Amino acid sequence: MAITNYLRQNIEYAEVIPATPAGKDTLEWVLFEYKKAYCVYYATSEILMLRSLGIPARMAVGFSQGAGFSEKKDIIEDDRVARRFLVREKNAHAWPEVYFPGIGW
Repeated sequence: MAITNYLRQNIEYAEVIPATPAGKDTLEWVLFEYKKAYCVYYATSEILMLRSLGIPARMAVGFSQGAGFSEKKDIIEDDRVARRFLVREKNAHAWPEVYFPGIGW
């Protein structure tokens, strides 16, 4: 949780970031200079930090549930009543997975 909290407190979420400046390592630049990132950079940073401490971690990628919609294709504000979901590219996401002995991934 300390690493997750550090990243959340120090790196602003940005849907798009510019190209890494020439001669710079992308993660070092994101973490220590630019201080903005999206999910792939957050997950990669957390995984590398965890692994540096000997904690097994890996990357997972997928999609959030998207937006619920009715039979009439109307978007539903309350996803709890939705039976169908529209998943788009913007719902793509990446996150770290951590291995807990005795529990698993």
